[in-house]
Amino acid sequence: MESKSKILRCRTKKKDTTLLISKEGSTQLVFSDFNNRPMKFTYPSAFIHFCVQMFLTANVSYRACSKICDILSKYIEIKVPHFTTIRTWVLRFGYYCLDKPKEIREDWIYILDYTIATSKNKCLMILGIPMECLKAKQNVSPCLYDMEPLCITVTPKADWQVAYNALLETSKLTGVPLEIISDHGADIKKGIEAFCLKYPRIHYIYDVTHLIACKIKAMLFGHADWEQFTKCVRSCKQQTKQSVVSFLSPPSQRSKARFLNIALIINWSKKILKYRDKGDFLAISESIAEKIENKHNVDNALKYINEGTAFFNEKFSWIDKFKKQLKQYSQYVDVIKTIKTEITTSGVSSKTIDKLKIKLKNQHLSGGALKLKKTIMDSMEENFPKNINDDEIFLGCSDVIESLFGKYKNHCSENSMRGITQSVLIMAAATTKPDETQIKTAMEYCTFQNVQVWSRATIGKSDFSKRKTAFIDT
Repeated sequence: MESKSKILRCRTKKKDTTLLISKEGSTQLVFSDFNNRPMKFTYPSAFIHFCVQMFLTANVSYRACSKICDILSKYIEIKVPHFTTIRTWVLRFGYYCLDKPKEIREDWIYILDYTIATSKNKCLMILGIPMECLKAKQNVSPCLYDMEPLCITVTPKADWQVAYNALLETSKLTGVPLEIISDHGADIKKGIEAFCLKYPRIHYIYDVTHLIACKIKAMLFGHADWEQFTKCVRSCKQQTKQSVVSFLSPPSQRSKARFLNIALIINWSKKILKYRDKGDFLAISESIAEKIENKHNVDNALKYINEGTAFFNEKFSWIDKFKKQLKQYSQYVDVIKTIKTEITTSGVSSKTIDKLKIKLKNQHLSGGALKLKKTIMDSMEENFPKNINDDEIFLGCSDVIESLFGKYKNHCSENSMRGITQSVLIMAAATTKPDETQIKTAMEYCTFQNVQVWSRATIGKSDFSKRKTAFIDT
């Protein structure tokens, strides 16, 4: 620090900050707790916390985190970490979240499922939340930060025996759970049922999202009208996505789990019909004018209004053939929304079925919607716990674990091989919103060597490491 510099102390909401003002008037900020470092670390806890949060919360890649730190170093007195250093911090924090001792109690709720990458390995994840925490929430829909990572198992073969063994090992650490919730996938259902036979007090609940998807699939899959409708939507997508009506193009249909998202294309179709009924195609005419005259903000776009109307009718008139079906499909969406909203916000209690019957009775349903309602309600009565006490609230939806898988896949999207690697620890890290104290504890809890030992035992060699070995002399 130059002798002619001037130091001022200012206080932010969270910490003291030292403001360094040089003679020339330039400024540089330095945290006053800069010396608060984890043991054997050169970086302060606050800075490690900042980098970990950038990656986990802001979805910034490791390389981008390093570059952001480089930019900040011009204004804040920090040493810029390499992107691999930031990756090490995130993985160490994830290992800490997964490996730290879990509270032994009798009201754990387990959520488990497999996530599959483009490799031979599959990853089984078990998340947990105590029922007491669920009751304390006004909306019985846990977010990631409410969950506790209990188990990560990587296996070449996703079968029920793996799920059963994982449940046995996890229950030794947390106590036998009160509830287990998952989909009824063949790779997991038998293992849960075998575990529940060993401990009859456990309630095994079928996740309502997958339950509904299975019932709607049974109604629509192979149905001529639905197949023709979805075929027309796909064709319309191809014809319009790079045209003057690209802003009206239908949403993409997912290749997997498409029956979980039927509302997307149904609601889009209804909006297109409403847009046509308004009769205002000026936006299309403007796009045509810009294309013809090869410039933006054309003043006389109105002269192309007939062309705009004709182009709209050419690309979207096919929806008229499905007006009757869309009314029925819209009722399906209403039934699904009513049931899903009740389960996700209020959980599964002794009053759930009765409340749903009243809500659905007030809807004007007909034909297939009535059949769908009955099918779903019958299935829920069959799969939901019997004789629930008035003070008990069970989790009925496992969307939180699907959200976690999506977050993990987003972080790993830059990996061209998309295999299961040490990065699965990102899922454990993402369930916790850390503060500086937790970060310091995590960094002191384990070394990166612990992460590597865990990785070798749990994951083995990744596809990428095998590829490097295979191509080393080529």
